[in-house]
Amino acid sequence: MKLRFSRRRLLKRVRAVSSRLLNRFYWRETKYYYFGEFGYFNLEVLGGLQGLFLRRPELRLKICTYPSYAELLRSRFPDHVECVSPDWSFDERRRVCHRYNCRRFHWALFRQGFNHELQTLFDDLPNRGRVHLARFFYLNSPLTTLAELQCCFDTSGAAPTARRGHEVQRGMATQGSGHGTRQFSIEAPSGIDSRRQYISIFPRGRHGFASKNLDAGQWEAILRRLAELTSLPIVVHGLRGETLEIPMADSFIRPNDILEQVYYLNHSRFCVSSDSGFVQFALNCGCDVLVIGGTIQYHEFVDFNPFGKRLVITSPLPEEYLPALKEFVLACEAEPSQLDVA
Repeated sequence: MKLRFSRRRLLKRVRAVSSRLLNRFYWRETKYYYFGEFGYFNLEVLGGLQGLFLRRPELRLKICTYPSYAELLRSRFPDHVECVSPDWSFDERRRVCHRYNCRRFHWALFRQGFNHELQTLFDDLPNRGRVHLARFFYLNSPLTTLAELQCCFDTSGAAPTARRGHEVQRGMATQGSGHGTRQFSIEAPSGIDSRRQYISIFPRGRHGFASKNLDAGQWEAILRRLAELTSLPIVVHGLRGETLEIPMADSFIRPNDILEQVYYLNHSRFCVSSDSGFVQFALNCGCDVLVIGGTIQYHEFVDFNPFGKRLVITSPLPEEYLPALKEFVLACEAEPSQLDVA
């Protein structure tokens, strides 16, 4: 009987054998990489790594990933990960689900020893559900700019006692990792009042799946309605290359990096976003979210809500999203904020 293999399957087997041989005789260690979409990173990678380190507190990983992902991983798991980021000109249209579709890029990673996909480490972990290629893994406390203080990796089963990011001020803090404690410097973005509240928005402007984007006119209508409903300052999240330029938002606050985005989301009464992986990021930061223009595909992800925050999805039609926005703002204002209950 003649065996028939597809070219893709044959290459996958050759690569797996090559990895084992090179790990044994050349690289001497296993390294991992992750270059998937931001939503999948929040749905699976952050919670998956937490579950993995709770199960194996002695584990240390070397990970190659995007600079912003590396910052989050170093902040959340400082004693468990060593992250590097490649000098590569990325095209966001090649980023699909868990992968970055560029064979030349993957061979470059492979030659440097980054030969295992990070998400394969989570195959034996229990998950909260699955949609398409995404498994849901929950964090046990929201992302903060403190890298999760005290007991984040307490293997005794005790509930985490991490303080929240809105308490960040210049000073020292102690982190527990199951192997003693260490101290590190912490501070809020310079010139920021740690008790002040904000409204966050994410005007998605990616070329990939561009139908999810709202146009400048829609966002300006949203901002005008927000100005009528609240006086809180507005924070515009996202990289300038992947967000829509809104003329009337030029003077708004723009975080300098991913950790400042975490800080502002920790301090936001709510977030308004188009259909994007940023929604899962905001939920991981413990922020209520209004999604405008949610597609049929997005509705399959609504079960991901680690901390039970208010999550509302509405149509991109003005006659529907403007009333929904007003109702959402009033509902959020009627409840205590994260700062009030801390």
